[in-house]
Amino acid sequence: MKIQTSFIILLLAALPMASAGGLKGARSSERRVLKDDTDTNPDDPDDVNVDDILGLGCFSEDTTVQVEHQNVPVLMKDLKVGDRVLTTDHEYAPVYTFGHRLPAKKDVFVQVDTVNPEANLQMTGEHLVFVEGKSDPVRADSIQPGDILQTTEDSGARVVATFLLIREGLYAPITTKGTLVVDGIAASSYVSLQDHASEKVELNGFTLMSQHKFVHMSLSPLRMACLGISSRFCQHDETTTGMPTYISATLAVQQYSEGHHIYVQMAVWATWIVLSGVCMAVETAFGAAAAPAVIAFLAGLFFVARAMNIRVRCKVVFPRN
Repeated sequence: MKIQTSFIILLLAALPMASAGGLKGARSSERRVLKDDTDTNPDDPDDVNVDDILGLGCFSEDTTVQVEHQNVPVLMKDLKVGDRVLTTDHEYAPVYTFGHRLPAKKDVFVQVDTVNPEANLQMTGEHLVFVEGKSDPVRADSIQPGDILQTTEDSGARVVATFLLIREGLYAPITTKGTLVVDGIAASSYVSLQDHASEKVELNGFTLMSQHKFVHMSLSPLRMACLGISSRFCQHDETTTGMPTYISATLAVQQYSEGHHIYVQMAVWATWIVLSGVCMAVETAFGAAAAPAVIAFLAGLFFVARAMNIRVRCKVVFPRN
C-alpha cells in the first residue's frame, strides 16, 4: 500500500513538469488574430506580451455576470471581491479573489458566437467552459461550430462561429464554487494548465483528473486563508502581475524548480500536491471558513499529546467477503 501511494504521489508530482510548457505556451504563437477591436498590431509584442501572463486565462471587460440582488447583469470590469455571482449549480457564490485583474492589459481572446445573440462569450483560449456531452469543462480554443455550450437554460446554446480578437482588460474572478455563469454560459473560474490537453490532465499518455478539479484542489489553501483567516491573502497586485501572492508565488516556485534536478522538482511538487490535497479534504469536510480553525485545533492536540507523551493508535479493519 505504501509503495502504491508513493507511486501515485510521484506520478502526480510530475504533472507540473509536464504542464510547464502549457503554462507558458497556452497561448500558442501559431494563432492568427482574425479581428482586432483595439486597432493595434497583433504582431507587436508591446501590444500583446503573452509570455508574462503565465498562462492564466481571463474574461474580457465587456462580459457580464449575474450578481445577487442586482436586476441587470454586471460588467466584468465592475465586479468586486465579495460580490455573490450566479454559478453553474444555479446558486450564488462569493468572488473571494481574482486570479487576474489587469484593466489596462491587452491580450488575445476567443470569441464564441452562438445562435443566441445574448449567449456570446469572450475569453482567453485556455479558459475552461462547459460543453454539452462533456463531464468536465474544456478549453475555449477547442470549441468548434456545432458544439453546444451549457447555459442556464436546458436547451443550451449551439456555437455558430469562433474567432480571435485583441481586447484590453483581463479579469478572472474566482468563486468558492469554482464556477460562474458568464453572459448566460456556464464557465469555470479556472484554466487548462496544458496546451495539449483540452479537458483532462494528461501525463505521458495517462489521463488523470480533470483540469478544472485539479486547479480547484490546488487553490484550496488560498480559499482557506482568504475565508478563514484574513481577506488580505486574497488581495491581488494591481500594478504588475494582477494576481494574488499565493498564485504568483506558486508559479515562481514552479519556475524555480524547472532549473533544478528532476528529483528536486518532484520533491517540490509532491509536497505541494500532498498539502493542497490535505487542505481540500479538510475544506470539504468542514468548509473553507472553518478549516483553518480545525487544522489549528488538531495541530494543538498533536503538540499537547507529544508534550505529555500521549500516544494514540488507530487500527483499521477491512471486512472480509
